[in-house]
Amino acid sequence: MGSRNLFGKQYEGGIISVVRNYWFLIAAVCLFTLPAIYSMAYGTWLRDQSIQTPFILASAFWLIARDAKGLTRSNPRVTTFLMILTPSLVAYVFSMVTGLIWLTWLATYTALIAVVYGYVGASPLQRLWFPLSYLIFVIPPPDVVTSPLTQSLKLWIASATLTSLSLSGFEVAGSGTMLYIDQYEVQLADACAGLNSLFSLLAIGSFYIYAAHRADWRYCALLALLIIPIAIGANMVRVAILLLLTHYFGDGVAQGPAHEIAGLTMFVAAFIAMIGVDALLTPFRRALRS
Repeated sequence: MGSRNLFGKQYEGGIISVVRNYWFLIAAVCLFTLPAIYSMAYGTWLRDQSIQTPFILASAFWLIARDAKGLTRSNPRVTTFLMILTPSLVAYVFSMVTGLIWLTWLATYTALIAVVYGYVGASPLQRLWFPLSYLIFVIPPPDVVTSPLTQSLKLWIASATLTSLSLSGFEVAGSGTMLYIDQYEVQLADACAGLNSLFSLLAIGSFYIYAAHRADWRYCALLALLIIPIAIGANMVRVAILLLLTHYFGDGVAQGPAHEIAGLTMFVAAFIAMIGVDALLTPFRRALRS
């Protein structure tokens, strides 16, 4: 038996003609994104952990505009379109009522995927795989995910830093996330876990790799995995630097401007290290293309 269409051809064609209207596309993008952007602009964007989000949005839209040139539309399936859009709308309304920003952005993301699918079809959507996947970094992870990860990272970084400095001859001790050097005690804050810098480095690194090389998705995934230890290692060095500054110059210096400078310096160092790893993996990247 052949598959039966749930919609009549005339009804299905009417839906597609509406979705493919240019003004419908603009209205859909504004409807879903503007409330979410407004909420984040006066909320999570003011926090350090989401400071990279405007850059991700701008660069993602630039990539979509670049990669969409010359796309030929294919015929989407209305059932697929509605199966993606309907739960997205329900989740969007629920998130706006409950104030769950991460769910708002997740629903916005999936709804826009549905709209783009209805506008260009399945085959062109595959060509836009990276810009659309890259937009996932805009979604702020919920606290139920970040809190345990942050605590685990803080404990690991504290232990690894203490071990390294102790082997180097420094008198250090620690209890959980509280570190002691000389007569000073240093409490590792959530920012010291490096989760924010990890997300930022993953986003910026992914953009760099795709924009510079248009790399295969397997290569992007490999480099993303390698970015994780690079970011964690850089943050461990940052904590060690702050402890050494405390040891040699006192707590006032370590908690002053040097604290922010150390964080920025190690982020730049991690990005440079990522570029170095990318250069070392050039033969592998070329092999994937051949």
